[in-house]
Amino acid sequence: MGTPESVLREIESLLWDSSGGHRDLDLEDLSWPGIQALFDALQPEFTGVSVGASSEDTEAAQVQDCSSALRSVERGRGSAQLLFSGGRAWLTHLQFFVSHDGSAGYGLQLTFFPRDVAQPRPDASAFMAWVHWVRQTARASRACIRDHLLVFMDVDGEPAVSMATT
Repeated sequence: MGTPESVLREIESLLWDSSGGHRDLDLEDLSWPGIQALFDALQPEFTGVSVGASSEDTEAAQVQDCSSALRSVERGRGSAQLLFSGGRAWLTHLQFFVSHDGSAGYGLQLTFFPRDVAQPRPDASAFMAWVHWVRQTARASRACIRDHLLVFMDVDGEPAVSMATT
């Protein structure tokens, strides 16, 4: 089936455009084991990970331990922003934002900026392979890049990407 040329160009634009805006990859239909699996798989790809913010933070104290921040989200309502740095592959920095609103599901958003994409920049197929790996590792049914209206999913058991219709 192949990916339409217009979608490949949109992905290249996403990776190469240095306008300064961030890129959010939202993962859908997640369970906690999938989120934990992705966090564990990402850690070796970066030299450091720290807590940027947590819903458990107070004026007097901030959660410093990544495991504690994640456990607070797993147990119930709340959120945690974890900051990966010193990337060993094509991303030098990545923000990992996980939330739970008390309902059955979790939200996970991976964010990077154009300046976080290392040189040489990956082509569209390499980026699509990475998104597929993220989706498979997190056990997410879909991943969306809303600013660019790209939807990543499986079609007939194969990774696919399409332009979303609004």
